[in-house]
Amino acid sequence: MLIVQVPCAYCTISFSFSNVPDDWLALRSAKNKVTEAIRTAKRNFVYESFRANQNNPEKIWSALKDLSGQLSTRGVTYLEENKTTRINDDDLIAEVLNKHFTGLAESLADKTAAEFNPATLISFVSKRKTSNAKHAFPPITPNQTKRLIEAIPSSKATGVDGVSARILNIAAPAIAPSLAKLINICIARGTFPTAWKQAKVTPIHKQKSKSDKNNCRPILVLPVLSKIFERHLHNSLSTFLKDNNLLYCNLPLRHITRLRQP
Repeated sequence: MLIVQVPCAYCTISFSFSNVPDDWLALRSAKNKVTEAIRTAKRNFVYESFRANQNNPEKIWSALKDLSGQLSTRGVTYLEENKTTRINDDDLIAEVLNKHFTGLAESLADKTAAEFNPATLISFVSKRKTSNAKHAFPPITPNQTKRLIEAIPSSKATGVDGVSARILNIAAPAIAPSLAKLINICIARGTFPTAWKQAKVTPIHKQKSKSDKNNCRPILVLPVLSKIFERHLHNSLSTFLKDNNLLYCNLPLRHITRLRQP
């Protein structure tokens, strides 16, 4: 047995380290019980917080943000423009990168539009689509909403709203009815919440100089809540396309979105 003494402000604490296998098994068992107790306590605390405020959406979303505990990180530290101007201010860096990435998206959209031939699509659909085949997005139920939330990996990155997948998963039973109602209103009105379109953009260095904006590619992270709405729309539309043989290519549907099926 090894005894280690650790001094503290008011006394000296002694720890005993045993080499007996049964002692280590007992320690491991006790550690697992403490870990599980902490997890259970956290889960119960979060659930009770949402259950108590289920009629107050403002408090629910406020609690979600507080419990997420996301830390902010800084990516690009500076940029160089025309090899003469050095930009160190965070706001200016964000503005330059935003303009640059937006320009790339607009350029790609223009190129795609120029290459797109509507006649090809119309001809393809007319040859396969039956006259009575019509599609409409169905309403979502609270149970479907709950399953979609639980299908999101807890490690999913958090968007600008600060609401993490882990917290949503814990709170799913309490927030599913309200979220289902919100999604159904959006479907009925044919809208998508503007806040769910706002992405957290992180510039990732590709190669060569890190201070050159052209050597960065954007990684966009949308709010996790938007994934639930997207998945519901995806499930409905993909089923319709497959049932009516309207998929132009045989690419696996998993390439459309990475959210796991419930």
